[in-house]
Amino acid sequence: MNCYFPVFYNITGWNFCFIGGGNVAERRIGTLSAYPCRIYIIADSVTDKIKESIDQEKMIWIREKISSKRGKQLPYIFEKIRKKYKKYFQYRRNFSMVFACTDDRNVNRQIYEYCRRKKIPVNVADCKEESDFSFPGLLKQEDLVIAVTGNGNNHSRVREAMDQLREVFYGKKNG
Repeated sequence: MNCYFPVFYNITGWNFCFIGGGNVAERRIGTLSAYPCRIYIIADSVTDKIKESIDQEKMIWIREKISSKRGKQLPYIFEKIRKKYKKYFQYRRNFSMVFACTDDRNVNRQIYEYCRRKKIPVNVADCKEESDFSFPGLLKQEDLVIAVTGNGNNHSRVREAMDQLREVFYGKKNG
């Protein structure tokens, strides 16, 4: 059983990699895009909302389909990204964190295994046991940041808590 400890990092200049461009990636990218970091999205397609955000210099879409049948594909793509954007990888050779957000269990498992070998923290959307960290619900108000997580369990309870906190802070639910 995973037991998560809440820690707040200064992620200025970090390189985050999302593999998959669906709804889960969209929500997490939406949260991270408010911070001074770089986001790389590896997916053959992305949601309309992600497409709209990609004009920003800090968000880069690499149009590739990750296939479970091509096992060497991930290291090759990661290396290609590091070479092309090497000025952003000066202090860290690898990505700071990786998010496996595909709709293919086998692909997500391969991402997990690769990241474990390379010692890159990974969050696997469809398997909390393969995740090194959870992605919390966040509320920001001026200098105050509140994170809520259920250790990967009971997402509806987290959503309820977030709605209650939004009501207290903003006077409204859902956003």
